[in-house]
Amino acid sequence: MAAAICFDMDFPDLIRRPGLQRADLILAPSSDWREIDSVHTRMALFRGIENGCSVVRQTNKGLSAAADWQGRVLARGDSSRPGATSWWPRSRPGEPRPFTRK
Repeated sequence: MAAAICFDMDFPDLIRRPGLQRADLILAPSSDWREIDSVHTRMALFRGIENGCSVVRQTNKGLSAAADWQGRVLARGDSSRPGATSWWPRSRPGEPRPFTRK
């Protein structure tokens, strides 16, 4: 398990370390505003695909999402819409991580 905060997920070189250390899950708490939240959510989920990690991006404002190691969105929630979402991300320990440089 690894953690990255907000804009850290925008930087592939920074997030490569959890992939190289074979993390199965990256927790990425954030606080966005409406104009950027969908872009940052997609970037965070793509960092998971690059490194073969599930990603849980929980926000207090904006779009929250959980995706597995292949980028399949398992759950999402939007702070502007009422209601809670429950989920648990799946990962595949030991699976090849094709985009991680060694």
